[in-house]
Formats: sequence, structure tokens, C-alpha cells
Amino acid sequence: VLFRSISLTDVDTNSADYASFIAAVQAAADANGAVSFDGVDTLTFTAAADGASMTDLSISLGATADGLVEADEGYTIALSGATSSSGDVTGSGAVTTTISSADAATWSLSGDVGVAEGSAASYTVSLSGTFGAGESTSVNISLTDVDTNSSDYASFIAAVQAAADANGAVSFDGVDTLTFTAAADGASMTPLAISLGAISDSLVEADEDYTIALSGATSSSGDVTGSGAVTTTISSADAATWSL
Repeated sequence: VLFRSISLTDVDTNSADYASFIAAVQAAADANGAVSFDGVDTLTFTAAADGASMTDLSISLGATADGLVEADEGYTIALSGATSSSGDVTGSGAVTTTISSADAATWSLSGDVGVAEGSAASYTVSLSGTFGAGESTSVNISLTDVDTNSSDYASFIAAVQAAADANGAVSFDGVDTLTFTAAADGASMTPLAISLGAISDSLVEADEDYTIALSGATSSSGDVTGSGAVTTTISSADAATWSL
């Protein structure tokens, strides 16, 4: 009896995502004893005696732990083209297997908790993990006034855009969304460095706060999470004196 052929077809996997299919089928045939494999695509069972039946062929195919944050991926193993020297033999069938990614990534935010008027506060947006080619992940970034207003600091949108432009691998939609797209397998994001100036307004005033935060992480690439916030206090550089 010939099953011609047994095959593996990538749906959205590639050969780096699993062990050698040919080697796996060969090992199964060797362990079975009554089944031979031609090293390409054909399994052959030959009956040793009248009444012989084939012991099931057990194939074990390893999924590669590649360390990449990526979407789940599938491949299909199929039988086709059964032929025989021994009467009416048919056979076909297919199984599609999904490989679940074991890897994850996290967006995070760190930065200055205080800045003097006339200086700039620095913030770093980081993304852990390495990604498969073309995979992308996004996160929202925002500034919320606690007791500041927009005249107390430089344009936040412009500061984030400048950071994205300097980074090269991160894009910004000009509103609130940062996106990293992996250019190749194994790519990781260089931390995004944001510099936000505090305005020297010559006003005698109490210290004032604003909060920069990350939220709403999404991804095409498996398990990506992320949140975090930094509250920054702008210290007034101005003073007043009573005199008599």
C-alpha cells in the first residue's frame, strides 16, 4: 500500500518554526518497522504475512521555541494519492496545526518626576521582547494636566513626534498612538527618548504637576501588554519679595 504523498504545507509558518518534517517521518517509519519512507513524500506498508495489518505510524514534530513575539501560526499535514498492489485501497486527510507563541512583550514608561522651569524633562518609552518580521504593536501615550495647563510646557505632540522621528523604527500618528513594526525576524525596539521642555513663564506660582501615561497596548504579534504613568512636578523658578 502506498500513500503518495504525505506532505507539510505552510499556512503562515516557515521551516524555522518546526523541526525537520522529513526527519520526523523517517524516525516514525524506522520505529514502526513495517513501514518504509522514501525520504521525500511516500510511505509504504508491505504485509509480511496473510492477515497482517499496519500498526499506526506515530509522527512527532517539534515546534521551535524561537524567542520571537509573534501571532499564532499554522501548518497543514496531509495524505493524498493512495495506490496499492493489493486491492481497493483509498486514503486522504489533512490536519492543520496551530503553533501558539510562548513569548511576550511589555511596553513601559520611565522618566523625570521633577523639572525646573526653563529645563526639559526626559521620558523613556521601552518595549521588551524580540519580534518576527512585519509584526507590529501599538500603545497610546497621553499627557494629562493635574494643575498645569498647556502654557506650562512645550508641545507634547511635537515632542513625541520628534522622538519617533529620531528613533526610526517607531511611528506616531500625531494624536496619541505609537507603533513599532519589526523590520526583520529578531528585531527589537530601541527605547524612545522624549524630551519635554518646561516653560519659564516668569510667574510666581506654586509647583505644578502633569502626568504622562501609556495605555491600551495592542498587537498583531501575540502577547503584548503595557501601561504605566509618570507624574512630573514643574518647580517654579520665580520668587517675590515684600519690602518696606
